[in-house]
Amino acid sequence: MIEYSQQNMGQKQWNLHLNGKFGVLTVLKNGKLDSVPLEDVVGENKKIGAVSGNTKESNLRRVTMDDDLVKTARNIGISLGD
Repeated sequence: MIEYSQQNMGQKQWNLHLNGKFGVLTVLKNGKLDSVPLEDVVGENKKIGAVSGNTKESNLRRVTMDDDLVKTARNIGISLGD
């Protein structure tokens, strides 16, 4: 499996901007760097501040510190402040 650093993701985002592609988030999808529209990430939550719960206004989900999402974030170098 290929490891991606924050620098790789930053370079991908920079290249997207250079090519005029804005309003997207760089993601790792199927083992490759890709992008998704921000609309897919924020859902219908357009207000400042998040709406909690699994509703159409929010895609917020509470996780524990041993959740796979937390482990993945740490493995790719994301600091969670703990």
